[in-house]
Amino acid sequence: MKESIVVTGYGMVTPLGPNSNQTWDRLMSGVSSIGLLKGKEWEAFDHPRAAQALEVWIPQALLRHDRSLQLAVAAAEEAW
Repeated sequence: MKESIVVTGYGMVTPLGPNSNQTWDRLMSGVSSIGLLKGKEWEAFDHPRAAQALEVWIPQALLRHDRSLQLAVAAAEEAW
């Protein structure tokens, strides 16, 4: 028997936007998200450039966890 997969929701936090709608709109508009990296860890570099995921609201309980977990939860909440 072949199993079926059903997608019931999706979510994303990307350099183009904090949710799927803004990400898609900016992607279709040709917006670039590459810019100077922000944060003290990048101050040692002359011109640090990359595309960073945008800031999103993070639940207080997750603030002590690493950024990848915070972004994953934000995307999961949108999908939910």
